Amino acid sequence: MAFEPTYEKVVSGFRKKLGTTQAVIECKLPVNEGRVSKILCVDATSFVVGSEVVDNVVTFNGFVSFHAIYENENAEIEGLDYTAEFRDKYVCDDATNMLAPVVTSAVIDIQSTPQENEIKVVAILEIHVDGILGDETEVLIELNDNNSFTKKETLNFVAYSGIISDRYDVSHDVEILDSVSRVLGVCPSAYLEKITKGNRLLTVKGGVNFDICYVCDNGTIRTMQGNHEFVTEIANDSVEPESNIQSLINAMLNDIKISTALDVDKAIVTINVPVRFLGYIFNPRNLDIISDVFKANHYLNVDYENINIQKFQTPNELVERITGNATLDDNMAFMDEVLGNCCNRVVLANNGVQEGRLLLEGVAYTTVIYLNKEENKTYSTQVEIPFSILANINNLTDDLIPLVNIAIGDVVAKGKRGKEIDINAKLYIYVDFYNTINDAVIANVMQADEKIFDDLVLSLYIAKEGDTVWDIAKEMNISPNLIIEQNPELNFPLKAGIKVVIYRQRLLEY
Repeated sequence: MAFEPTYEKVVSGFRKKLGTTQAVIECKLPVNEGRVSKILCVDATSFVVGSEVVDNVVTFNGFVSFHAIYENENAEIEGLDYTAEFRDKYVCDDATNMLAPVVTSAVIDIQSTPQENEIKVVAILEIHVDGILGDETEVLIELNDNNSFTKKETLNFVAYSGIISDRYDVSHDVEILDSVSRVLGVCPSAYLEKITKGNRLLTVKGGVNFDICYVCDNGTIRTMQGNHEFVTEIANDSVEPESNIQSLINAMLNDIKISTALDVDKAIVTINVPVRFLGYIFNPRNLDIISDVFKANHYLNVDYENINIQKFQTPNELVERITGNATLDDNMAFMDEVLGNCCNRVVLANNGVQEGRLLLEGVAYTTVIYLNKEENKTYSTQVEIPFSILANINNLTDDLIPLVNIAIGDVVAKGKRGKEIDINAKLYIYVDFYNTINDAVIANVMQADEKIFDDLVLSLYIAKEGDTVWDIAKEMNISPNLIIEQNPELNFPLKAGIKVVIYRQRLLEY
């Protein structure tokens, strides 16, 4: 039979971190009326809504949503919301064979300055750029030749199958048992809890934490926090029960809607928060390939190529409680009563797997609003809560890369001794894990010179530690089945020094 190798094309999908950049967003938030006398709090959230790659340039766009609470010249407390769009690009020279860019953003710093009839804000965004890449390789799967011996294996890889996305409106009614005059604003944050995969269907379970800031009839500012869980189903032809989904969720603050029904001693606040889910689909595939080959009567020239193969670990959801404290500066007003806290957000600075545990490091922020009774004035201070979490999760190895969705909720602030504040909060965390291994596959094989044999009929092979039947057959240029037939007492793999006797029947050549 002629020497006729057969190849099949494989495209192995994998995720790669390409780099991090920063962007500065400057805005002027127009106030309702009058002059800004004091800023109580400013919050900002960013998210990317679109990205594309052309050659080695990734372009992307998104929104930064600002929320501010301030006091005007008439000592009235007001709230405002403002959304700014941003566009930017990132040059990545090593982004070859990119199938899809993955761009995420987070606000890592906010500065605000009161001006005549506006609030000047500067937000610094940290933007992470990843890419879904594809390794395309021709792999040897058959060698139609009677004089060749092949070692076969199953190549397990994943194919990138596209994006699954959905916008889901989370609607929730909140009852506030208080004499509410008006709502100043709502700050939501979305989190994931569980992803369930089926045939062409993805079920997403998550929730939205929110804090509501409002003014009472007597002019006092108050805050209230809540939570709403949701489940939504998303149809997509590429989803399979064994799919791996790298997930991302955002509350789209640029399109939040709030309505309030007021009564004498209570209010019903209806909150509609659009939540955007985005998932990158990787489906497991396998192919029987030839991983090694030799020919009895000819030498072979074998070319190997490396292929990147992505591996996944089961996603995990956890809730971690963090605590912190702060002391008011000496020049700040005495704190008689904590009225509430708002503008809660969390910034993740570092994550990874350390000694088999999930490491999360970052800072949570909250703005505490308090009352000074002597002056009968409202003041505020931002409190930072640094955290470092080492979570025990089964089967983690240090080469795994975590993809973290994190949200903050249930933030409680307590004052003591007029100058000290204790904070505790919950972090809602959902983590996908992956790593990329490098495997070598036969991409090309060609027949070379004919082998010249000696006249030995009997050979003795001294085994090396861990030798397999294939190792010995390739070394001695004989059939693996012949070794087993002639040495039935051997147990493979062998220990070092074991003797293997091989008898060749030369008279079988015609």
